[in-house]
Amino acid sequence: MIKYDPSIDYDDFIETYNRSGKEEATKLARDLYNLSFQQIKRRMERQTDYTYDRTTGTYRHREVPVGSSDKFMSLEELEKSRQPVQNLEMSAQGMDFDKLVMELIYDRGLELSRYIRINHGTRTVIIDKKSLINDGFQVVEN
Repeated sequence: MIKYDPSIDYDDFIETYNRSGKEEATKLARDLYNLSFQQIKRRMERQTDYTYDRTTGTYRHREVPVGSSDKFMSLEELEKSRQPVQNLEMSAQGMDFDKLVMELIYDRGLELSRYIRINHGTRTVIIDKKSLINDGFQVVEN
């Protein structure tokens, strides 16, 4: 015996049930799929991740917690909350020159600290010559 399994639009069925109730979902099942409400309900429980929520009297996905609609924004809300990106161009008038020089010196010091260690206690300087050469620097000794 061949089992008849029409392709059922479970999303539409659930939306009809949640919006209009069991009577409308029963009519949809009978008219569109020639199945009873119980047959579609059993197939839905086996083949989908929808579950019945007794507290709200609706069907929902298993992963979606109750009341999760408040956690997601609609496209309209998302569009309204969008802020324009500010132009971050550096202007010579607005930038403090001394601050810029200090930032450049700090960046250069951080780069050098990867290769050079100074120990004031023992009065020694340790230079990682191998890393300097591997990173493309030339080491010149006087």
